[in-house]
Amino acid sequence: VVATAIALLLVVGIWEGYKWVGQQTGDYWPGTSIDLPASTDDLTMPHAMDIADELFEEVRDGRARLPLYLFLLKKGWFTLQEAAIGFTLGLTVGLGLAILMLRWRVAERGLLPWINVSQTIPLIALAPIVVTWGRQQDLPDMLSISLIAAYLTFFPVAVSALRGLQSPDSDHVELMRSYAAPWWTVLVKLRLPAARAYLFPALKIAA
Repeated sequence: VVATAIALLLVVGIWEGYKWVGQQTGDYWPGTSIDLPASTDDLTMPHAMDIADELFEEVRDGRARLPLYLFLLKKGWFTLQEAAIGFTLGLTVGLGLAILMLRWRVAERGLLPWINVSQTIPLIALAPIVVTWGRQQDLPDMLSISLIAAYLTFFPVAVSALRGLQSPDSDHVELMRSYAAPWWTVLVKLRLPAARAYLFPALKIAA
């Protein structure tokens, strides 16, 4: 908490200091005729206190009126829900496809090319189609947007998880088989732990 407060005060100090210098020099670097990167007028760069005061101004949200900070928190929570649902759905589908392709080689040969091709579809073309289809099916817009997020998530998860699941050394796999370990046990005890090094970077990309 203390570190956050210090960082916030530092940002405010830099902001106000930059604004003061710009107003004193006419938006030039001191002692030069070089323009500052950003204008320091009150419209472009208001004082930090003016920004803080604006957060408590009321804005309209449908028929209700809310302080701006509550409005932003409400919309931020809504966006977080959309992202979380899409991320979870994409992770589930991607990991499920990876396990399916690992289990049956014919599934890998049949699905992997289409998984790769799916990412060539421009998102700007796909998003309106998904939202329109969702409205025709009486689905909430949040679910339609979550489906778009899942579409972006599943590809890196599926490809990286498959590589990770296939990464264990053949000697380790043969050792598990020598103990008559069933396929599911090999997956849980050997392949999934080995896939973590591939899966976590994919999750970071997907997020």
